[in-house]
Amino acid sequence: MSILDEIRNRTAPKAVPERQNIFQEQPMSPVSLKDEVIQSDFTEGILGDNRAKSDFEPAPKPTSDLEQLRLKLSQFPEIASRVSVRLEVEVKSEIEAFCRQEKITVETLLEALYLTCASKDTLMRQVTKEARRRLNSRKSAGNIRSSITRLENINGLR
Repeated sequence: MSILDEIRNRTAPKAVPERQNIFQEQPMSPVSLKDEVIQSDFTEGILGDNRAKSDFEPAPKPTSDLEQLRLKLSQFPEIASRVSVRLEVEVKSEIEAFCRQEKITVETLLEALYLTCASKDTLMRQVTKEARRRLNSRKSAGNIRSSITRLENINGLR
């Protein structure tokens, strides 16, 4: 064996045992099968049999765990991409502190605030009025910043 072969053998990747796919259907042991039957009987006992036997056709059961997860996910509302929001420094820190305290996100707080205000007409008008006042204030601040930049550029040219 040459030196080159020895070097290749040393740097060759080690064989890694194949991992078991945890999402594949596993054969049920007699104990887990028994537990599933007991759980099924228990659920039927609680729910009763209030449906007409002739009208009932069970929904097709998803065949894989992936399909089951996709079915569960389809029951939730679709989430849009992130929105970049610029806030006053003091207001931002208060919102973040509130969200940490309540263990919620800024996004879910914004959604809840909007939905709550939208359901109450007078509250929505009040919030809109405050939003317009803040918008006018930010436009004024932006115009002042723009004027400062132009003056600095003019003074820099001379």
